[in-house]
Amino acid sequence: MLGLGSVEKFLRVESHLNGLYATCSDLVLPDRNTINVTCPPYCSSPSLLFCPMMVGIHQPGLHEIIADVISQLTVEGPGNAQISTCTSVLLHGGLANCTEIQRRLHHYLQTLLPHHHKVCVKTLREPELAAFRGAAMVADHPAFTSMCVSRREWHEYGVRICTERGPFMWK
Repeated sequence: MLGLGSVEKFLRVESHLNGLYATCSDLVLPDRNTINVTCPPYCSSPSLLFCPMMVGIHQPGLHEIIADVISQLTVEGPGNAQISTCTSVLLHGGLANCTEIQRRLHHYLQTLLPHHHKVCVKTLREPELAAFRGAAMVADHPAFTSMCVSRREWHEYGVRICTERGPFMWK
């Protein structure tokens, strides 16, 4: 969990990565108090993905979650060396269009992971359409109609019908 010192450190790293402070206007809150939002993280919503503590959410940032998953996907190699089985991160969805998110995520992951983990972060072309394209591929599959469940079947059998018909592994 990040503490206030971590937030301050994050803000220093952010200003270093961005190079220049953005010029934003003051923000008037509902109680008529005004806060100055000239620091880049307050001007850029994607920064909240990396430091949710900025808005009081006590959760790890996107880079910390991905680094944790990557560190769990290791195998023991020669001489008890830990070898990563995951070296690529693929960004998709609308947020992947955010300016510099690929570069920032790569930078943060490389600083969090051990030096032997070489991570490659890539973004799909038109990442906001990835879910649609995946759904279209599934819908175009010859077995698609046999996997579909009608409303009547769902009400009669519940989730059991999905476990029997679907191609997914349900626990």
